[in-house]
Amino acid sequence: MDVFITILSFFCLGGLFGFILEVFFRRYVSVKRWIKPGFLVGPFIPLYGFGAAIF
Repeated sequence: MDVFITILSFFCLGGLFGFILEVFFRRYVSVKRWIKPGFLVGPFIPLYGFGAAIF
């Protein structure tokens, strides 16, 4: 159970930090305006979450 909680927390934190990173990248480097990335309602991108959990 302890390992599951650790992997889940890495998944959630990775998804959140990936969202923040991509929002600011799109704002200041790419598109020059605020665009919400991803397809979910909240501030979360599952691709970054899976990457953090696997890493």
